[in-house]
Amino acid sequence: MRPDVRSLAVFALAAAALAAFPLVGGRYEIDLLAKIFVMAIFALSLELLVGQTGLVSLGLAAEAVAQPGEDEAPVVGHLAGLEVGRFGRPSEEPSAPLGHLGEALQVAAECGRAEACILADVFHIFKSSGHFDGLRLLGPNSLGLVHVNDYPETPAAARLTDADRVYPGDGVAPLKRIFKTLESVGYRGALSLELFNETYWKQDPLTVARTGLRKMKALVR
Repeated sequence: MRPDVRSLAVFALAAAALAAFPLVGGRYEIDLLAKIFVMAIFALSLELLVGQTGLVSLGLAAEAVAQPGEDEAPVVGHLAGLEVGRFGRPSEEPSAPLGHLGEALQVAAECGRAEACILADVFHIFKSSGHFDGLRLLGPNSLGLVHVNDYPETPAAARLTDADRVYPGDGVAPLKRIFKTLESVGYRGALSLELFNETYWKQDPLTVARTGLRKMKALVR
């Protein structure tokens, strides 16, 4: 499609006028125009970060949780936890994530819903920050569920995928320390085994469940 000649002419005239403006405008007008351009560039940059790349705005995330859409599934008990490493439009991991525990905490605190809580996933927290020290800041009212899994020493965290998850105790996650931290902050909720390792998919589901439960119990005791 050929470009609109009239639109190009208008654009060229506007560009020429802006280029000549410093020659005819006063100091106040030039300063005002510069500030307008700075704000325009800032707005475009924000749109690129939040709109196009999917970087989460924590304020908008809190508003989304505060005012869920009509198609949101009913919630029983706790709000479906704000999961570290999982938030925003669905796509490949991570998708506009609440990349750190602190971000999930801020959204939960600012959304205005008393039932809001954190869903802590060992694998996601490791990928996002590489440590689990932030768990000591949680409590029984802010922590709704814990996904338990493990991860191998290699590859590096940035290259780990869900398929690399292994049974608790078969990797290098400091699970015993994590469980002690959870106990110290008063968490008495469920420990949910969450594995996406395709090797396990090929095995008998009941065998996988029993193996995972046995390995978790060995670490909690």
